[in-house]
Amino acid sequence: MKNYPDAYTAAQSGISSFTGNLNFFPIGDPGIEGDKNLFWNLLNGSREGDIGTGNSYLMQLLDATSGVDRNNAKTNEYARFLYSTIIATPSSNNIGIAAEFEPMELVSFEENTLILAECAARNTNLAAGLVHLNDLRTWLNTGGRLNSAYTDSAYQYDPYVAADFANGGIENADGINDTRAFLREVIEERYVSGFGTFIPFNDVRRLRASDSDLIVPFPLNPGGTQQPERLPYSYDEINANENIAEDPGLYSVTEVNK
Repeated sequence: MKNYPDAYTAAQSGISSFTGNLNFFPIGDPGIEGDKNLFWNLLNGSREGDIGTGNSYLMQLLDATSGVDRNNAKTNEYARFLYSTIIATPSSNNIGIAAEFEPMELVSFEENTLILAECAARNTNLAAGLVHLNDLRTWLNTGGRLNSAYTDSAYQYDPYVAADFANGGIENADGINDTRAFLREVIEERYVSGFGTFIPFNDVRRLRASDSDLIVPFPLNPGGTQQPERLPYSYDEINANENIAEDPGLYSVTEVNK
């Protein structure tokens, strides 16, 4: 809702370590139908061969050879690139984020810490936000969310300092205000850390009108004349919920995003 002071206060009572994450944990019994990682279910069901990360913008951000990546002298995303890769087929090759029994994050330490980082920078200054971003990077530098298949792969997340975001520095090729460059980095980290959640979709809607310079420039509805503003309501929801007269449609702008 862009109420950044109250968001910072609320996030201070949020998840403060990775062990506090709210995750979906598949039971791990191959004999139980459907109790698997959702990506894995899709790849081994009706969507086999249809979905995968391919050359998506996420992969480009993590791939040091792409030319638009986020690797730098203090950051090596190679392990997270491997972990985040989803192979459309054969799906049995997925051993990272789409592995059969890989936990899926619902509410996470990463999200809460990045809320603190963004709100502190907006409410106070870059230095205040940097404390929280470096808290996340310290955790990432221990292996973070990586599973055992990738903990031996290369990764690096050294602490940032304020000078890293100066003109010509991180997320600041165009000479913007240092704090705005820092916010770009935070939003981009939210995009990467939030893969598989609604975070990237919500951030685009939240920032498009007021902070378009901060949005991660991934292709959203390319070639379309409108951008999606909401998820569709199912007929079951419409029929059962007396507060919904009808589905307003994908392009009906929510009040907070006007």
